[in-house]
Amino acid sequence: MLVLRRMRLATARQRLQSPDPGTTVTTAAFDSGFAHLGRFSQEYARRFGERPSETLRGARQRRACCTTSAVPAAAVRPFESRGAA
Repeated sequence: MLVLRRMRLATARQRLQSPDPGTTVTTAAFDSGFAHLGRFSQEYARRFGERPSETLRGARQRRACCTTSAVPAAAVRPFESRGAA
């Protein structure tokens, strides 16, 4: 039973660390085989040292930080006035 629980926790952690846009702690827990969210949260925190919501929040912050890319300077052309038309 302990091995199965650890596998389920690892699966949930993986889903929370690499979330799809609609991923929530609830969906990650249920999809990983946990039926009681309070127990899931307690076991997760005991195993990984942080709450599942913290894992998910951190993953989303990292994704937001890394996916916003600057537009290359060559692609930006300033407005130029070419005289009267």
